[in-house]
Amino acid sequence: MLLGSAPFFLTSGDMEVTTLENPQGSGTYFSWESYSLGISYSRFVTDRLSLGVSLKYIREGTYSQKAHSVAVDIGSLLDTGVLGMKLGMSLCNLGSDMQLSGSSLEIKHDWYTNHSSTISSDAFLETGKWPLPLIFRLGLST
Repeated sequence: MLLGSAPFFLTSGDMEVTTLENPQGSGTYFSWESYSLGISYSRFVTDRLSLGVSLKYIREGTYSQKAHSVAVDIGSLLDTGVLGMKLGMSLCNLGSDMQLSGSSLEIKHDWYTNHSSTISSDAFLETGKWPLPLIFRLGLST
């Protein structure tokens, strides 16, 4: 039996905010960050077969937007007993879809844009969902 965890972290570094009004930059900066935290468990099922599973939390975003998901990775290693060959397999990122949310998606909506007295209300931009990349790996070693 083996229990462990492996954090992953990636950042874009500082990037200047640009808008339609300030296409050359607004003087404020942001960075995009992605990280994954997980815990893993593996064990020998038989003298020839090992199985493992990882549960992980994934987050991407910036100070005003974020998306998160929970995913599972599963894997196996089989000693075939033929000429010392071992067969390994894994399936990664079995989890829920991600979708951005946050304060920068809050806007004011004007109901009557062609009228002099406008009525506005708070609104939220809705972003599309996207799936985690499902990865299947298969390997053979001697």
